[in-house]
Amino acid sequence: MKKLNATLITICILTFGCDRCPQTEKYYDIEGVHLQNEFNSLARTNPNFEAFYSQDSVKFEYFTLKTSYSLRYYSLQQQNAFSFIPAAYALDCVEPGNGGTKEKIESLTLLALSDYNSRFKTGDTLNAIINVNGLSVSNYIENQNQFTVDLFGFLINLTEKPDTAVKHSFKLIYKLQNGEIYEAESQPIKIL
Repeated sequence: MKKLNATLITICILTFGCDRCPQTEKYYDIEGVHLQNEFNSLARTNPNFEAFYSQDSVKFEYFTLKTSYSLRYYSLQQQNAFSFIPAAYALDCVEPGNGGTKEKIESLTLLALSDYNSRFKTGDTLNAIINVNGLSVSNYIENQNQFTVDLFGFLINLTEKPDTAVKHSFKLIYKLQNGEIYEAESQPIKIL
């Protein structure tokens, strides 16, 4: 009887005793982009942040465009969930999408949806006066394509002041090398 109890306890420990990481989807696929007006980190460190925070206007030096993705996570392999002797893991669980994406950026273009200033009119590309995560557009694309596209998106900063008399909105055209094209527009905002 003692042998039977010991055998049953051993089987239970081996079957259920090891903690497992939850199954995560290793890769992600970009299925869309979103563009929103955002206050940059310089604005958030200002002690008067609440005083100039507004949904419809912002100082130029505090303005940035935040881009995020719609993602679909997937895995290339399926694991069999049942085993009499499960594998033991060191519990270094990974986040979904940690394997990155195989997609590469072909181009990204930011268009003015209103007369930005005397140099850039409605429909003009603003790529000459933007930085993407602190880099020129071409350097950003080159950097991202060397590794994997950052699943958290990116920030776009304008380097030239706009006309302060009108509200501005922007259109992002994001093209991948596999032919997928995504577009997003920001809400109108007055940039002072």
